[in-house]
Amino acid sequence: MNLADLEDFYFQSTLLDWTKVEKRMQKIAKVLKDAEIEVIGEKTHLRFSSKGRTWISNDWQANLPGGEVFTAPVDDSVEGEVYFNFPLTRHGVTMRDIHLWF
Repeated sequence: MNLADLEDFYFQSTLLDWTKVEKRMQKIAKVLKDAEIEVIGEKTHLRFSSKGRTWISNDWQANLPGGEVFTAPVDDSVEGEVYFNFPLTRHGVTMRDIHLWF
């Protein structure tokens, strides 16, 4: 992404109506509470439970851009595999085609 595209992305995401986004994220978190979740995608088929877990809304008050809801799955409920085709660089080492099995 070049600098102009990054600037556009940043300002478009930070200038949203975050009060409206927060209300939508809270509705999503309520729907996901105690859910059995299945994620299907490229080389990905993952199932887990969120029963008894708290969903957190990453709203605009702590970090911009936000817009996520998240939790941790029930420890022994995760089954399947997940694949990430986007490269990850950590400590100067770039990893690609990350594939995890549970």
